[in-house]
Amino acid sequence: MPEVEYHLQSEESSLMHFCATRSEVLRSPHARRHLREGFCRRLTILSTNLLTIYATANPERNENLSKYECADLNVHLNSYYFQLRGALDNLSWILHYEFHLFEDGDEDDPSTRTQCYLFRDSFRSKLRRQLPKLAKFLDSKASWADEFKELRDPVAHRVPLYAVPGVATEPDVEEFNKLHREAADAAQKRDLESYMEKQLKASMVGSYHAIFVCSTPEGLNPGVSQTK
Repeated sequence: MPEVEYHLQSEESSLMHFCATRSEVLRSPHARRHLREGFCRRLTILSTNLLTIYATANPERNENLSKYECADLNVHLNSYYFQLRGALDNLSWILHYEFHLFEDGDEDDPSTRTQCYLFRDSFRSKLRRQLPKLAKFLDSKASWADEFKELRDPVAHRVPLYAVPGVATEPDVEEFNKLHREAADAAQKRDLESYMEKQLKASMVGSYHAIFVCSTPEGLNPGVSQTK
């Protein structure tokens, strides 16, 4: 078993064991609900996302992603950021319900929903009164939370993150553009076979690098890059 896969499964197993053994300690039934039916379920989804991402976007890979590999990778990439935020929300609600951070507010209350997030200042301020060590730990992760927000927000509110199928270096660009022009000509002539052939060849130009991009008003920004 690859080291990364072993590490992920080991961490998932530890967290699952914690959920199973510690849920009964919680006094609030709603806190237990968010642990069992929220956080615990999301762990399995997140683990599946990461294992698929690591298996597909392997740093040792040289061959460009196929159309369907690229689509599958993008499903898991965007799901990961969406589910991770959901898991953080579940943890926030667990703490709120267990310690009444916002009195009797629940998930149907807009004001409580707005404030109930681990890295919101008002949430940490409430938490600091009852669990100062945990609040201090969250303070130390504030920079991470800001970086995470920059990648999660496009997933939820604007455009999806995109794992690129391959990277064409400058010498490859001419060949890439030539094949796309030929594909466009074939499409105009309704030569579907030639069109598909040129598109396939164009997708194979360059080599694979584990990179995803985020679309912004300023253009495409790279998210993660693992160069060989």
